[in-house]
Formats: sequence, structure tokens, C-alpha cells
Amino acid sequence: MAERTEPTDTVTGIIELEAESEFDNLMTSEDRVLVDFYADWCGPCQMMEPTMEAISKTVDAPVVKVDTDTFPQIAARFDVSSIPTVIGFDQEVPAGRLIGMQDAEAIRQLVD
Repeated sequence: MAERTEPTDTVTGIIELEAESEFDNLMTSEDRVLVDFYADWCGPCQMMEPTMEAISKTVDAPVVKVDTDTFPQIAARFDVSSIPTVIGFDQEVPAGRLIGMQDAEAIRQLVD
């Protein structure tokens, strides 16, 4: 496990992942992270987009969107084989996982 760095400010909102290193940096610098594994072609993933956007404004944790087609190695690290999958992390450790369409309250509880 990488050495944790003290966050200066908690990152919030939706983060569209652009590099695997960005994911790793967020995981080590933030206490809690909500990760949305999705694909552009996934209908249920698209339907959950407004829910994830709303959640990103109400939780004190970054919401990271990981495109499983672009970053299959990240999905594999966490045994993601179905999408949408949302995982809440606490101190870099998966604290909860939801697979398929979910309501906002269930997702929010992953990082509350």
C-alpha cells in the first residue's frame, strides 16, 4: 500500500479519470473516495449519471468515474466484472460495493 499523504483540502465533485496515476494519487491523498465503474455504451450507466452527479454535490468525498474500456486494469484490480459498479473506499480499502442500478441513498451510504 502506498504511503498516505495528508490532504490539504478534500476534493469533491465528479472526476473523470484521465490516467491511472491520477486514480492512485486520489486513493492515497483522500480518506474516502466513491468510484463509479462505467462504460459509455452501458445503458444503465448512462441512466445513473444524473444520480452520480447529484451525489457528488452532497458527499464529502470525490466521485471518480472510471471508464472500464479505457482503464480495464483498474477494474481488474477491484474484481469489477459487471457495470455499473460503485465502490466506496475508506483509507484505500473497499468499504462497500453496489452492482447495477442503485438509488442515491444506497450509493451515498458507501461513503457516509
